Amino acid sequence: MSSVPERRKRSATTSPSPISSTRILLQCPDGVFPYLTPALLQICFPPDRVADVLLLGLAVRDTCLQPTTYHDGNKRKPRGYNFSSTTKVDRWMLPYQRVTVPTFDYLQDAQAAESTSSSSRNDQAAVTMTNQHAMMWTANGRHALTPAVYFHAAVGLASHSVVPLFDVGSTSGSHGPLSANGMRKRTHTALQRTTQWRNDFVSRCCTVPEHGTSADVWAPLNMVREDAAGRVPLPVEGTSHSQALWKDQLSDILNSGHNGLSGIVAIGWESLEEDRLGSLTNLRAELPSNMTLALLSTQTLGQILEVCSIGHNIAIGTNLPTKWACQAKALCVQLPSPKNAKRVKTVETAECNAVLDADGCVRLRPTDNNRDVTTHPWFRDRRPILPDCQCLTCRSHSRAYIYHLVCAKELLAEILLFIHNLHLLLDTVRLLSNAANDDERQLLYKNLLYQIQNTNTHNI
Repeated sequence: MSSVPERRKRSATTSPSPISSTRILLQCPDGVFPYLTPALLQICFPPDRVADVLLLGLAVRDTCLQPTTYHDGNKRKPRGYNFSSTTKVDRWMLPYQRVTVPTFDYLQDAQAAESTSSSSRNDQAAVTMTNQHAMMWTANGRHALTPAVYFHAAVGLASHSVVPLFDVGSTSGSHGPLSANGMRKRTHTALQRTTQWRNDFVSRCCTVPEHGTSADVWAPLNMVREDAAGRVPLPVEGTSHSQALWKDQLSDILNSGHNGLSGIVAIGWESLEEDRLGSLTNLRAELPSNMTLALLSTQTLGQILEVCSIGHNIAIGTNLPTKWACQAKALCVQLPSPKNAKRVKTVETAECNAVLDADGCVRLRPTDNNRDVTTHPWFRDRRPILPDCQCLTCRSHSRAYIYHLVCAKELLAEILLFIHNLHLLLDTVRLLSNAANDDERQLLYKNLLYQIQNTNTHNI
């Protein structure tokens, strides 16, 4: 396959600098940075200071779904929704490194839609796709996204990197879970379809110069496993066999010969039931050192720490800072210094004065069992969330004030918590990424992992 045409020159503000660190790929719903205005972004997360550790993820599922209308006489009436290729990214997001993806997690989208849908089971298939389109679950129903529309939408969003449309090997069909033979066929089809859509995307870059994209391509790679006989690939769900069948896919991707390929996206890694870290470590070892390994979705802080522990040049997709802020949670993990990495630095009662959950967060919202707001340890606490944190929230506001905002159900509480959570998460990833060697990184990883796994040591 011929190489991608010479890329169009980007503006000086969007030109990315060479980076080989682990980075957070922050999910940006509806194509905007969560919670913060451009002015707050410049204060809290200046692009030049977070370029080494932060990427913005723009999902076409969120950004390019547009309402459609039809003419009824002299009036225009709403018809519904459909995907459009004309959406443009907000100008104030241009200084940040951005990645365009179809969606961050097909299965999570489908499960969320099923939990709120009142339609019949036949209309609630987890993932249904054809060679012509991918069916996307959205807040406004399920809609078809074709490779052509996706390509032009990705060009319009002007991201630095793009993940082509991909299929996943779901074990659910329109009438419930698939049989073993059905799972084999479904996975085989998913692998073929992902390859077809990737080649279609690259072909459009090569053959349609006027619509060419200046972005690098992050090729999707399905993380699947062998069956008991070691012959037929099975989906990652519903099987306990640990041997991954991604080497053939990887060889095909690396030998495709186009210059725009700069990353690999491990599709389905978060669903692996065993040896997730080993599978990802082996995949990272097979990749060239200058090629990014990306995950689109991680669900816990423990998963993020796992990924950070395996090395450099990894992009970790997550919405945890946004999710924690929405749930009124403050991240309170203590960052150890590399010199004291062997010493487990627990969060003492005098430092935190609250119980941490499995993600190292303090819950601020009153529970249904305890509505008395005066019983929370932060009710009259004038200290910042973390004394050593340099985020805007910790520099300017006390725990008592933030807790008051939470109890008053003020949006400002979520904004301040988001600033703190994202700042501390970026510092955590930067700490692990900048470790002097693998041994130091492992010590830091074990130190942080101990804090979130031994929550009993933090009880008041």
